[in-house]
Amino acid sequence: MLRVLLCDDDELFLSRVKSRVETFLCSQEEKFEILAYTDASLITDRELELCDLALLDVDLATREDDGIALARRLRAFRRDAVLIFVTNYVEYAPAGYEVGAFRYILKQRLDEYLTPYLALALKKIAESGELYFAQTEKGEIQLPLKNIERFEVFLHNVDIYLRPDPPGTEAQKYRVRGPLSKIEAELANRGFLRIHDSFLVNVRYITNLTRQGAELDNGTVLRVSKKMYTEIKQKYLLLRRGKWN
Repeated sequence: MLRVLLCDDDELFLSRVKSRVETFLCSQEEKFEILAYTDASLITDRELELCDLALLDVDLATREDDGIALARRLRAFRRDAVLIFVTNYVEYAPAGYEVGAFRYILKQRLDEYLTPYLALALKKIAESGELYFAQTEKGEIQLPLKNIERFEVFLHNVDIYLRPDPPGTEAQKYRVRGPLSKIEAELANRGFLRIHDSFLVNVRYITNLTRQGAELDNGTVLRVSKKMYTEIKQKYLLLRRGKWN
């Protein structure tokens, strides 16, 4: 199910956006849930954790709860959520790069851009839902790429670490045979970075990369090859740009 979050302090405009989004998603035969708020402070962390697509006004009622602040909250839980700002003020656009805004729509041009941007958003969400097929001792499994945190070498095997899905549940781990280099080749250009002989990591979960280690958004720190650090850092930056563009 696609979970959509809308926030705008203009109740009439919010209702208009909600109606347009509902109409579009129904035309695409999507199963969806829409949460619509005029007050950003009422949005819970759990709702942000489950959000796949957010359409937010930048200039909300208070500076503490404006659209950029809400987007920062969203990114703390969902780095992969597609974020579209719907605003009267184009000058806020540079701030959107900080929170990975996918598109901007000026309110006066909503009818022109909302439908095509929603179509692009659905395509991006579908791409992030790509599957990885792995052969375990119990047979073949299918894992959403976006849920894979990392691949880690264990003796002659590779452990696959998954993120909890839904959030709050117990994380799973699978063990597969074969070299990590084979998995790295299979996932080329799909958002995974080899940071060490032992680790292939999903870039979406890396918050900081230094010679001392790669820090993930859940506090995990993984070793980084010091010999290959410069090349790894360059690849990391390229992958990050690809993710947010």
